[in-house]
Amino acid sequence: GTMVLAGVYMKRQGIMTPQASKAFSEVSMQITIPCLLFTTALDCKQDWSSNPCPDLGRELRRGWPMVFLPIVYVGVGLLVGQVAAKVGRAPNEFRRSAIAAVAFGNSTGLPITLLAVIHSQFGANTNIGLVSPLLFLSVYLILYPL
Repeated sequence: GTMVLAGVYMKRQGIMTPQASKAFSEVSMQITIPCLLFTTALDCKQDWSSNPCPDLGRELRRGWPMVFLPIVYVGVGLLVGQVAAKVGRAPNEFRRSAIAAVAFGNSTGLPITLLAVIHSQFGANTNIGLVSPLLFLSVYLILYPL
């Protein structure tokens, strides 16, 4: 909510120009999201306790099924895109773009928000609540371009 209001304010003040919007987008994609995913993967509490930080290697090994997720994600996206293009009667010159838009959908901002909200609904003492799903999203995003 606060960020939306800040964006509205900046737009009304003339600060949020197309160039500024592009710059914010680049900062988000190149700096803040990678930092979020990196710190989530490390997940080491900075509370001066004597508890050791989690073993990052072990956590990444637990995420091995993510190796296959990009293949499944894009495959299903291609299938759904083809159906949507056919049902929506996309013009021939736009058909491939429509299919690609579905197959290569938003895999950063939206999943981060959804995973954070869903994860917050589970208690820390449950199996699902014990491990942050953003750790697995980190693995997925590293493997997705491959």
